[in-house]
Amino acid sequence: MSTVPACSSCFASGEVPTDYGAVDCPDCGGAGFLPSRHVLVDWRVRDFEQAVSRGDGLGPSDLKWMLTELRQARAALMEIIALAHDIDDGDAIAQRIRFVANKALGLYEVSAAERPGHEAGAALVPRAVTCQAPRATSAAPAQSEPGGEPGHLP
Repeated sequence: MSTVPACSSCFASGEVPTDYGAVDCPDCGGAGFLPSRHVLVDWRVRDFEQAVSRGDGLGPSDLKWMLTELRQARAALMEIIALAHDIDDGDAIAQRIRFVANKALGLYEVSAAERPGHEAGAALVPRAVTCQAPRATSAAPAQSEPGGEPGHLP
């Protein structure tokens, strides 16, 4: 059985002294032990939201932490999609997992007929990426090509 880490800010008492008396520890919320990582992340994100709504900026360390969390979450979703692809396609739960994770990542284009619950079967298809070379524009007048109109190849 794992033990819950004690809060080092309040020495597991749940309270910290102030000039106006004891108050709940801001790090553990008065519990005396640290909450799960999920709760700590949620608290930090809420602190960011409050700071931004007050007009305070986020520091470089806050932004670095947020980007690390984002990358870890995206990597976990990528692994979930990969594992769900390994499961037999007949499983509706595997298909649903793929679609939910893809909704967050935006890796594949999904049509309405391919969404879970439709009979058309749903294979996620990679997004089509079209790259076009930029057109050269020049102020010079078009010159006539031999045997044809300007700019047209025979």
